[in-house]
Amino acid sequence: LWQFDRSGAIGSELIDIKAHKENLKKFGDLMFWFLTCNKTLLGFDPTFVEEEGHPVAINTCNQRFLIQPSPIFRAPGIWGRGTTCWKAYLSGDESDSFIIKDSWQVENRRNEGEMLREVTEKDVHYVARYYAHEDVLVHGTVVDIESHVRRGAEYKGGKKIGFDVKPEDPQALEDCIKGHQELLKAGYLHRDISINNLMVNDNSKDPYRKSFLIDLDMAIPSSSGRPGHTHVDDLESFFWVMTWICIQYPVEQRKATTLPTWNQLPLESLGLLKKGLLEEPFRLTKHFTPRFQSLTQCVDELAKIMYKEMIDRSVKSARRDDCAKLYNKILPLFQRVREELR
Repeated sequence: LWQFDRSGAIGSELIDIKAHKENLKKFGDLMFWFLTCNKTLLGFDPTFVEEEGHPVAINTCNQRFLIQPSPIFRAPGIWGRGTTCWKAYLSGDESDSFIIKDSWQVENRRNEGEMLREVTEKDVHYVARYYAHEDVLVHGTVVDIESHVRRGAEYKGGKKIGFDVKPEDPQALEDCIKGHQELLKAGYLHRDISINNLMVNDNSKDPYRKSFLIDLDMAIPSSSGRPGHTHVDDLESFFWVMTWICIQYPVEQRKATTLPTWNQLPLESLGLLKKGLLEEPFRLTKHFTPRFQSLTQCVDELAKIMYKEMIDRSVKSARRDDCAKLYNKILPLFQRVREELR
């Protein structure tokens, strides 16, 4: 008998239910226990409240939230942080909506909720707003395998960049790069720039909330001095997000390409492939859909900037005082992208 969860697997001894009646009874007792015992004992989150005829609720941060039944995001598979996000409202008040994010956190890394609270207090523009966070308790104690954390952020109808792309969406990429720069100034390096972590909010009247970065799970203090990933890597990721959009959208204009198979390559091979594409960006732009063909020159220039940064970094480390210069080169290009698509 095996039980699987995100901390691993637990297996019983082999049970031959044919050889001995005692084993058959033991197996039956175990199955009966699993099917009838309290959900908390089975590892279910005790803060979820399910009542027939009522929306599912979460009691968290000393408040009750009503959640939509289907998560807006759920990480696939068993292994990992198990990140799940729901759209939610405060019970009795639907005037504001929230995103509730549930995940298992690495214990030796600073909690995302703490970082998000800090950047919200500093009024960092183009980054998700913090509402509250807490550890999930079972029988009054934190689960001791990994830190299970729930946090809430204000939600104003955002959607991921790239889906149903509109001509004005390049503004979203530009704003998210500004958000990345502001986050760096506030003391944090994001380190997880992807199409899933850049949000668009068409309904916002606040110019600093029309597009924003989410997910600080992988963020670290920018002053940590740790070698490896730098702001240059994150800005390169913005380049790949833009080219991905230009190649993949609109769906009906998409051409055949091997790009979707990239994640199957060994990391070293993928690194060499990307370096080659930055050096020869025409190998990317030839796959652009007709809608984005006008961006070829802008993408060529951006690729040259990122390739030069990659080469320069191979002989010197990325310095903090070089950050502003790089953003000042890249942001005008995204402004040109916006003009090209008008």
